[in-house]
Amino acid sequence: MFVSDDFDDEMDDDAFDGFFAIVYPRGDRTRLTVIDLMWVVDYKMYDYNCATPFRYGTRDEAIREARRLAREYGLGYDMYESRYDETTNEYLDEFE
Repeated sequence: MFVSDDFDDEMDDDAFDGFFAIVYPRGDRTRLTVIDLMWVVDYKMYDYNCATPFRYGTRDEAIREARRLAREYGLGYDMYESRYDETTNEYLDEFE
């Protein structure tokens, strides 16, 4: 990947510096949900029962995949709720 000399100027100050993962909420293997974690605390992934080994770059990508997996395997789906920015919670998408 090429990074320009102006990289810092091009960065969005509001950009989320983390990733999204699909997990079994509270260890319940009959349901799926999406979580967000900052890269500086990625070690906390060990606290979750992950449904996939992947880390997703965008919220929407993770939600699409979690919903697809839930449909495919007959699992329930809990809407995404951010730990860091409640304005990105999935239930708010219904009001846009």
